[in-house]
Amino acid sequence: MQTDTIMNTETSVFTINKNDISHLLARLQLQAINGSPLLAFTDGNTAASDPSAETLLQNNLFAAAMQVLAVPQHLIRVYAGGGTQSRGDLFFCLHPQNKTVQAVAVTPSQDNTWSIIPFTETAQCINWLVDIIAVENETAAPALPETFSPEFLIYLLGAADQYKRCGYEALLQYRKEEPPVFTLSSFAENMQRALKSYDLRWLLPSFVVLTPGYSELNLTASNNIYEQLADADIVLPFETNGSELKFTFGETGKDLGEEFSAHWIQAAGIEVSSISAAGAVVTHRAFLASTMLTNHLFEILNTTGSSISYISVSQHSLASRLGEWLTKEITEPTKAEETVVPQATAPALKFCPQCGEPVRENIKFCGKCGRPLTA
Repeated sequence: MQTDTIMNTETSVFTINKNDISHLLARLQLQAINGSPLLAFTDGNTAASDPSAETLLQNNLFAAAMQVLAVPQHLIRVYAGGGTQSRGDLFFCLHPQNKTVQAVAVTPSQDNTWSIIPFTETAQCINWLVDIIAVENETAAPALPETFSPEFLIYLLGAADQYKRCGYEALLQYRKEEPPVFTLSSFAENMQRALKSYDLRWLLPSFVVLTPGYSELNLTASNNIYEQLADADIVLPFETNGSELKFTFGETGKDLGEEFSAHWIQAAGIEVSSISAAGAVVTHRAFLASTMLTNHLFEILNTTGSSISYISVSQHSLASRLGEWLTKEITEPTKAEETVVPQATAPALKFCPQCGEPVRENIKFCGKCGRPLTA
């Protein structure tokens, strides 16, 4: 998500220095509520550091935008990057009852400034957001399950990266490998490296870095995870090389791998919160991976990571879904902290170095090949 893309809009754009937020709130006689992104700046110096701040105070549209930022009803945070896009995060404050401005987009910059973009209607803001993070096309997506465990998603994204890696390895070795094959131990090793790398050029690390609440996901090793992948036609047993079984990709795995190898554009983590006097309550979390073919939406159900739902969406259907998230009654809420990009940590997943079998914590021997496991 490039800055130039964000700024290319017909709506008004105001630029403020973060150091001036406390001053602007005081001059506008606004008090940021608990859950407002402005709350963290209310204890700063009330003197303006930028003379242009006084000029902004005379603009009624800017004043209305600051009111929405100080007292929002909903907050949408978007952590974007990956694929062909560099990192670029933004957030949205919404107050549908405001007569002048219903929504405000904020794009923080590295030079300590915020670009503030007000919208008179919530739908206009959502369409603007969706135009940034999603593609227009919608074609037949791989036949993935509609719901699955967070662990399955980790392996699914790892398999897409493995397909890309197999293609690179064949290219570097001047060979055309049909079908691409790999061992479970190499797959497990690549998964471990990917989870720790936070490298946005790859799909799995992008999910780790960008997904809000990733560290809260209930990830545990499952001994039948490869069977689940086979049932979904992602990876399939291929042949036995000595004592180690080799795997290849099923048709669904090939379609997914080819799509993300050649057509992956960007990814985004999305978090929607409802704000009341008590603060912000997270209502929805999701990971969106957009390719030139479609937008893959993985929603973390109940915001607790107990299950993942999957759907291929168009820009229009994604906008409708975001609108539904903003109006849906809160159920099983999770209290949100004042959110920054989560510092992702590797999940509690381990693999046998001999055969690649997932193993649980504190297990001394692999249940498949019997190899002793060290800490």
